[in-house]
Amino acid sequence: MNGELFLRAGCKSGETRLLDVRCEPPLRVLRPHWSACRRALAVTLVSSAGGLLAGDRLHLEVVLEEDARIDLRTQAATQLHSGRSSQRWSISLGERSALSLIPHPLVPHAQAEHHSSLEVRMATTAWLLLAESVTPGRALRGELLAYDELRLDTDVWREGTLVARERQRLLPRSSTLRSRLGPYLNFASAYALGPKDPLDPCSVWEDDTTLQVGVSELACAGYCFRLLGRRAFDLGAALEQICGWWSSAWHRSC
Repeated sequence: MNGELFLRAGCKSGETRLLDVRCEPPLRVLRPHWSACRRALAVTLVSSAGGLLAGDRLHLEVVLEEDARIDLRTQAATQLHSGRSSQRWSISLGERSALSLIPHPLVPHAQAEHHSSLEVRMATTAWLLLAESVTPGRALRGELLAYDELRLDTDVWREGTLVARERQRLLPRSSTLRSRLGPYLNFASAYALGPKDPLDPCSVWEDDTTLQVGVSELACAGYCFRLLGRRAFDLGAALEQICGWWSSAWHRSC
């Protein structure tokens, strides 16, 4: 199945509006709603299929015009069934726009091969929070780290300059990944970028034995977060903490 989604948002009379939404099965968008502060439009992406099957390919394109603000989430975790599948994100952010993209985690099943690629092109004054998390698989079925291959590619461009690039290729059945991760079999990455960084991201963390977090400052007004967790729930809570810090920084800049 080749599913596609195109979403374009703009700012009208000081409020973010969805200007164009086109979906092809199994992808669709739920009715958007305002965040608590009414400064962002919350949009939830839904897939009517029970995950990605062998041969499935998804293409998702998101365009934010200047001053638009979207919080984009998914309804549930993405189940990666056995066989080869892929999904590709293309994101464009205009001046003073802001996008937070925190999908539920990927859940790779036994013998799954999946390639996820994401490319962001953002204006100088745009804000971006981008996260991706991965579980070890279906524990109750005895499929921990039983998938064949997982490739995660990320490129972030600001005004034609590459500011972040990530390439991960995981082969857990033929590597020492389990021994390297130890009890922290769930992992995530997050990139937070903006024209300014008025808050210290390290201030959001508390001592927690269920979570390991590393923070690196990027060369272009942003941070990269690496997270390891004992449970997917712990990663989700940590990513929401990062989102809270990032949103506070954005609000203070306005």
